[in-house]
Amino acid sequence: MRKANFIVGFSNWGKSYLINHLYGKTIFHNSNLHHLDNSNIKQGFIVHPQSNDDLGRDYIIQIDKRLKVYKPQRADLFSTICPATEKRYNWLEIIQDKRIDSFKEFNLFLLKYKWDHHAELKIEEVKASLGENENINYYIIDQGERCELTARLEVKLQQIIRHPEDIYNP
Repeated sequence: MRKANFIVGFSNWGKSYLINHLYGKTIFHNSNLHHLDNSNIKQGFIVHPQSNDDLGRDYIIQIDKRLKVYKPQRADLFSTICPATEKRYNWLEIIQDKRIDSFKEFNLFLLKYKWDHHAELKIEEVKASLGENENINYYIIDQGERCELTARLEVKLQQIIRHPEDIYNP
């Protein structure tokens, strides 16, 4: 079953920064599958580090371009998404878009806090906005107590990597 994995947080919450650290790079060519750094997952992913809050309506177009390259291989997706509902980049429309309907499972890594702890994601509202859906899995990424910025990054990365390892290496 094909899976789409999204790091979920609002604008400037460090979603793309986390993707770059998870994969140990900042450039993700459409023609390559990418492997998680420091992970025992053998599978490569289609990676799109930018979010709908970065690209607006072009987000789904860019995702679709990457997916078309790997349609025969049916590779899974790893990206970021902002749970905003403004018309310009409505995440609900993206999750339900026919261009990504080949994904039968969605793994959402919900960033509980903005990188600087100045904002908190309303997790129950995010879940409620998607309604009951057995194909959506939620994983809360919570770096816990306020700690040094570097330590927060490491905790988030460890939490995010742990879940795909459980998903892809049961």
